[in-house]
Formats: sequence, C-alpha cells, structure tokens
Amino acid sequence: HRPRIAQFTPSRLQMCLRSTAFARAVEGLSFTIVAGEMVSPGLVTQFKDCCPGRLVNMYGPTETAVYVTAGELRAGEPVTIGTPLNNCRIYVLDRDRKPVLPTALGELYLAGPGLADGYVGRPDLTEELFLDDPFFQGKRMYRSGDVGRLRLDGRVECLGRTDAQVKIKGNRVELGEVTDALREAGADEAVAIPRKNPDGSASLCAAVTPQTLDPAALRQSLALRLPSYMIPGRLLVLARMPYNASGKLDMPALKALLEQDRAEPAPASAPAPEA
Repeated sequence: HRPRIAQFTPSRLQMCLRSTAFARAVEGLSFTIVAGEMVSPGLVTQFKDCCPGRLVNMYGPTETAVYVTAGELRAGEPVTIGTPLNNCRIYVLDRDRKPVLPTALGELYLAGPGLADGYVGRPDLTEELFLDDPFFQGKRMYRSGDVGRLRLDGRVECLGRTDAQVKIKGNRVELGEVTDALREAGADEAVAIPRKNPDGSASLCAAVTPQTLDPAALRQSLALRLPSYMIPGRLLVLARMPYNASGKLDMPALKALLEQDRAEPAPASAPAPEA
C-alpha cells in the first residue's frame, strides 16, 4: 500500500524490524510516530538505518487524551519526549510540587484542555492524581507517575516510572542501556525489568527472544558491554514476547513469567545486587 505515515509502539516497531520485508517497506515512510512506551537509542539507530524519514516520539497518557509532547528523534542524539504541543503544559516538580532546576530529576505533571475529568467510579484515585494547577488558577493538572527532567535546550526527557527506579550497588541503572546491550549481544527483542526482593533489596531481570538464545553465552557477551551491576541476575528466554491489545509489551504477564520456576536463575558467581 506504500503508506507515507505510520504509528507504532516502540516494542512493536522493534519486533517488526526483525522482518527484512518490513525493513525494506519502511524506507518509504516520511513521518513515523512512536508512542506509548519508552524509546531506546538503539531502536532509533536501527530504524533510521532503514528509513530516512522523520521519526517523532509522542508522549501522553490516556488521562490527557492523549498526547502532550512531541519531539523528533535522530540517531546519535539523546532520546527525549520533546516539547509541549499547543495548549499543553508539562511541569517537572519535586515532592512538594515545586519546580526543580533544569537538568534535575522530578516527577512529570501534565496539564491542558485535553485533561480528563477523572476516573469513572474512582473518586479516591481522581482526588489523588488530578490536582489543582498551582501555576494556572482554576485549572487542574495530572500527576503522571513518570520521572523526567528538563534539558537546557528546552526538551524534556522521560526516564521511567517513579515506582520503577532501580539502584544496584548504589548506581542508578538506565534500563534502556541494558535493553540495548541485550540486543547487541544477540537478542531480537529484549526488556529489562526491575524487581524488588523480599528482603527489600533491588535486582534486575530481563526477558529476551528468540528461545534459541543461550543464557550463559548472553551473560558472557553482556560482560563485555556492561559493568557487573547492570547484568541481569535472571534471564527469561521466550519464544515470543507477550503483547496486550494496545500493542504494548504486557509487563504484568512478563513479571508473572519471571516468578515462575522457568526463569533461569543467576549463577552463584554473579554479583549480588544491592538496594
């Protein structure tokens, strides 16, 4: 059909790029949108190797109906969610809902005319997440639960969920770096998953395809690319990744699979992760 415009979730685009026919077909796209999940630098490079057209990252949860920001992605440049769309606002705030300095981490709050009224039948959740906008009297903002920062060039980086921040051996782990390293080591698809242990410590797991991968060989390859604290302690090798109806990776399903005995345990010699 030779489409000129297309939209994907990053994980679905990553999966499709495994097809040589798809990689040839996307060459004709002039404008491609990725949205719904975090984008890894490796995916940007892989896509731009196939397609000279524009690749645009759009950000916004359903509660903001839907996109709030957009930014063009280029190989070799930092991955950002860009700048606010017309009539939209995004704030990077601390725990007291005060603005943080540029480049400092904070939570992303979203505002604008697309903001929903709240959750049907959940007044408690509506009260918790839909708040008065302190910068626009009479307006409201939405607490996204995403961590981000404002760059000096005015673009915003989204760095993950507030409930999924991982520090291992005192080092903050960038999950996208781990995912990219897994793909460079031979995985077709990969996702790094943070996990809290019963003793309160944090550990790192990963799920990869295809099922023919050897976990031991994959770890050896990762050791050449990553420091020891960034190597997943558990690797789940799958025939295919689970996706939900929206085309996003089904993270609850992946986490449930990791809890099963089929998850390949870390070798005894692997360094123990610390909180």
